[in-house]
Amino acid sequence: MKSLDFNNISIRGRFVFAVECLLKVINKFHIVTDFDTFIDDLLEFTNCSKMELWETKIILLLPEELNNDTLSYDLDYDEDIGEEEQQLLTEVFLEVLNVGRANLYKSFESDITLHHVMNIVKLLNENNIELPSIDKVKFSTVSENGGWGNAFDYKIGYDNAYEDEIHHVIEILK
Repeated sequence: MKSLDFNNISIRGRFVFAVECLLKVINKFHIVTDFDTFIDDLLEFTNCSKMELWETKIILLLPEELNNDTLSYDLDYDEDIGEEEQQLLTEVFLEVLNVGRANLYKSFESDITLHHVMNIVKLLNENNIELPSIDKVKFSTVSENGGWGNAFDYKIGYDNAYEDEIHHVIEILK
């Protein structure tokens, strides 16, 4: 495992990395679903000025029933995934939410979000899933905006040359 140093990466940058990890899990299991819209809603975190509104929106979009072990709703999978895969998907998904929500109602504490990011890294490593690069989020530093990092737009998209891989575009707001 290559060394991952998130100490200077903002909460927004850490969140993008966490979402990219979630996408790696989705891609590993070839899950074809309506996740794109939900991922776009999650990524509003990167440019939202009122995080409590973002959190409310995400809570309203969550499945009706989300228990400790299973995402128990119909995701319209292209193919069924096994219980272990669903457990991994759930664990990564919940950790992504924790990265976004951990510092919402208190001042920045690096260790809070760092703990959840490192849990995601551990889960992917244990399941032999390649980690995304942190290079694309290093621009967003903890020295900006009280640890949150400056707002930026982050979108997912598909490159026709690589049908099964998700490619990301970052547009930094000026």
